[in-house]
Amino acid sequence: GRPIYLGGSAGPSLPTTPAAFQPTLAPGDLGSGFVAKLDAGGSALLWATYLGGDLGAGDVVYRVAVDASGAVYAAGETLANDFPVTPSAFDSTASADADNGFVSKLLPGGSGVVWSTYISACCGGTTLQWDLAVDRAGNAISVGLSNEPNYPTTADAFKPTYSVPFPQTDTHLTKFNAFGEALVYSTYLGGGTTPSVGLDANQDPYLCIVATSGFTVTPGAYDTTFNGSTDTAVVKFDLDPAPWL
Repeated sequence: GRPIYLGGSAGPSLPTTPAAFQPTLAPGDLGSGFVAKLDAGGSALLWATYLGGDLGAGDVVYRVAVDASGAVYAAGETLANDFPVTPSAFDSTASADADNGFVSKLLPGGSGVVWSTYISACCGGTTLQWDLAVDRAGNAISVGLSNEPNYPTTADAFKPTYSVPFPQTDTHLTKFNAFGEALVYSTYLGGGTTPSVGLDANQDPYLCIVATSGFTVTPGAYDTTFNGSTDTAVVKFDLDPAPWL
C-alpha cells in the first residue's frame, strides 16, 4: 500500500524524527504547522517535522501533496514574519499584520526545504492556501481564499481583481513554476470558501468550491443562478497553452 502523508498544527508534544527539518519548537512557542509521513498501515511514523515560524504565530498546514519523486508539498496559513521561506522564493516577505498564505516543498525525507514562499495580499486581512495539487512537471497548483485586494494575479488572469464585498472571501487559483520562484498563472475566481483542487489526465485543474454571492459562472453553464446563502460550484481551467475557463 501507499504511505500516508498528513499535515496540520501541533504543540510541543509532536513526535518529530531526528533528521527533521524543524525538530523542535522555538522557546515559548506553543504550536506550529507540521508535516508527517506514516507507513501504509498507519502503524509506524516514518518522519515528522514542524513547519513554521517562531513564537506561536498561528501556522497551520491545511493540505499536503506528493510528487513522483516523493517530495512533499504543503499549503497553509501563517502569521509569522519568520516563516522558513527560501532566498529565491516568489515572495520572501510577510505582509504586515496579516494572515499570510504559504506553499512549501520539502525533501522526500522531511529533512529540509527545497523551496518555500509566502503568497498573500496586503492590508491586514486574511489570505490562505487551502488545497493544492502537483502536476507531472513539478508545478504546484494551489487554491485558497483572500478577503484583501492585491492578491498577486497574472496579466492573463480570468478575474484579476478582488470584487466581492469585504470581508467576504474571494477564492483564487495559483500555479507556481517548479522552483517556487514565479507564478505561471494566478487569478481570483469569485466569492466562496473551502476550495479543493484536482488534476485531470491533461494536468488541468478542476475546482470544487462552496460558492457565495459574487461567484463567477460561465454562460451556458448547467446552473447559472445563485440559489441560496451558499451553493456548490465546479470549475475547470485549461492552463495549456493559455489559461481560460
